[in-house]
Amino acid sequence: MGSEEVLGSSAVIMDPTISPCNGSMVQLMDDGEENENLGVDLLNDLDLYLEDIKDRLTISRLVSDSVIKGIVSAVEQEAALKIAEKELELTRLKKGLHLYIVGSDDGSVCSGMCQEQKNGKNELYSDTFVEHDRLQESLRNLNIDVKGQLTNLKKEIHKVKGSYSMRRRNSSSEIVGLGGILLEKMPDEWSDVDKMFDGLGTTLDSFCKHAEDMVHFPKSLFYEWQQEGEFQAEIEGLVIKNSIRGLQEELDQQRFCDQNTQFYSNGNAIWLEKVKELSSLRQELDAIAKSLSVPESGHLISHGSLEHWKSSGHHFSNGNHDESIITMPENLEAVELIKDMSKEELFHYLKTEMIKMKRDHESKVQNITEEIFALKGAYLKGRGSTLPGRKDKDFDTLRKKILEVILKLDNILIENEKVPAMSDSAESLDTMKDGLESLRIENHKLQDLLAQKQKEIKLLSSQVSHAAEKTLQHSRTEVNLFRMITNLKSSIEDAHVEATISEHLYKLLLKEFMGQIKCFSKESDLEYNIMEGSSEIIFREAAQNVKPASKLDIEDSDMESIIMQGVLEIGLQEAFKEAEVQLSSFNLKYIDENEAQLSLEREAMEKLEQEIHLLKATIKEKDKLVRESVDELEKEKENFELVSQELHCLKVQTYQQGLLTENLRETAEERSRLLAASQEKLSLVEARERNHREKLASTIFLVSGLTRAVTDFESRSTKEIERKSLRLENLNSQFGSLIQKVSILKRRGFLYKKNLESRCSDLRKAEAEVCP
Repeated sequence: MGSEEVLGSSAVIMDPTISPCNGSMVQLMDDGEENENLGVDLLNDLDLYLEDIKDRLTISRLVSDSVIKGIVSAVEQEAALKIAEKELELTRLKKGLHLYIVGSDDGSVCSGMCQEQKNGKNELYSDTFVEHDRLQESLRNLNIDVKGQLTNLKKEIHKVKGSYSMRRRNSSSEIVGLGGILLEKMPDEWSDVDKMFDGLGTTLDSFCKHAEDMVHFPKSLFYEWQQEGEFQAEIEGLVIKNSIRGLQEELDQQRFCDQNTQFYSNGNAIWLEKVKELSSLRQELDAIAKSLSVPESGHLISHGSLEHWKSSGHHFSNGNHDESIITMPENLEAVELIKDMSKEELFHYLKTEMIKMKRDHESKVQNITEEIFALKGAYLKGRGSTLPGRKDKDFDTLRKKILEVILKLDNILIENEKVPAMSDSAESLDTMKDGLESLRIENHKLQDLLAQKQKEIKLLSSQVSHAAEKTLQHSRTEVNLFRMITNLKSSIEDAHVEATISEHLYKLLLKEFMGQIKCFSKESDLEYNIMEGSSEIIFREAAQNVKPASKLDIEDSDMESIIMQGVLEIGLQEAFKEAEVQLSSFNLKYIDENEAQLSLEREAMEKLEQEIHLLKATIKEKDKLVRESVDELEKEKENFELVSQELHCLKVQTYQQGLLTENLRETAEERSRLLAASQEKLSLVEARERNHREKLASTIFLVSGLTRAVTDFESRSTKEIERKSLRLENLNSQFGSLIQKVSILKRRGFLYKKNLESRCSDLRKAEAEVCP
């Protein structure tokens, strides 16, 4: 594109030269054939010149394109190498992350990976150094090649210029008129070509310099980059370690939660098993009640006894109703107390209640067995052992069943002692609460540390600003001191110059004054000589022109001449005296002035010397201060570097602490979620436990009612047996007369039996409705 623009501009430049050429051709055709031949030669030379320019421009364009392509290819190769290196780094980092994820259980893997990353980074840095040197060498070679091609192109252009100048010299004898003007304009085109060539050379040089600046930078930057990379790798390793620890903690928490859920599920299964056992106990107690409530077929009951049975049954039912009414408030109070109790207190309360029930049941069983044996002995004595071992078998079965119930209750109590589920759940909640409190305390500690570090950073920044202000002040004082020193040196130099100038001036003035005195003496000598000459001439003329009149006249003239000579001598002496006086006065004045000036100059010099000594002392002091300030500045620089390092470390620590706080926040949020879930589960477990407690309370109440009913039934049965035995004895005496009444009473007994069975079934239904 650049060569095409140059060609276009050259064509535009050549158009005005072509148009006058055409005009000149018209004029030359009018002039003659010689001018036509000259115009043809000019056109041929212009065509050759334009072809040469086109060839040179195409050559320069090709050279520039080849150079640019070479530079672009070198840059592309460098970019490809860098991309390949970055891809290798990414693959290594991915492998490292994969190894971190796989080997999160052990910390050795992390250290190994960090070492591998460091080794890889060191290899990478060495590779980058080698590639940097290669790029510098390649750029230098390219620069050399470009310069060589430019020199070759310049030589070729000079050759073309030489050939064209030779042609112009050969054809200069034939050039006339406008052709000469055109040929004189041709070197302007060569100057344009030279300018374009120089511009191309400068652009290529600037491009090469820019490329060298881009590639050539000091190795300190490489080392800094290496340190930054190592520091970044350490930070990444720490972050990865923290993330791995967080994952491990999360896994531990999940395992703990799974164990808690399994424990709670196991606890629920155990409670269900216990409820089933209690239901089985209830069924067994029902069976015992049924076996005890079945009347004997061989017994005969009188009408009065039936009426007494009705009254006793009615009283029994009323007694049960009253007992239930009386015991319900106690059960409600126990439920309220159970609701108010904690888990451990509830466990101990249930344990004590079970032990009490066991002891009461054992004591009641013993009393019932003793009463049964006593009644049995009395009955056998009265009857003569007519009723054999059916009753004994029934009582044996009752004893066995009661013992089995006692054993089962003992097993339940032992299992309750072995499995303190509620205490474990309370302990787990306490541990969770303690962990949360420790996390909260650690979070507060970290926040306090962050606040302290921020305060330290603020103090360090203020110290740095103060040190910067001090450095500025020291620099300003140094500048002022340098200015003072320069001013003093300039003033000293000015004083020396003034002293030298004044000395030269005084010398010149003395020389001029002495010259004036010499001139004045010479002028006075000349005047005296002239006066003597004139007097001699006058006397001679007077002697020649005037005749000697008399001797008196001669004597008068001699006297006058002598007088004139004396007057002249006196005038000259006075003039000499005045001159000497003036010279002496001038000398004295000059000496006084010189002495005054010298004294002034001495005083000034002394003052200057004192000032110089003071300035030297001040300069020495200032030098000391400057040295001290330089030492202080160096110390402050060292402190500043240390502070900057500490700030960098603090920034890194704050960044790490920020990451740790974020991780802690995340863990705290997750733990809060887990706590919420565990609390929900605990609430569900507590609700289930409440239901189980209510069921246990109801079962305990039913068991106590059943035991009371069994004891009442046994006591009533023993009383009825005694009454029946008495009645049977009376009936044996009255047996003959009461056969019909017996059949009637059997019928009534059968009806009463049905009524009892119906009542027992109603009671069972009521029990089933009460405790489904």
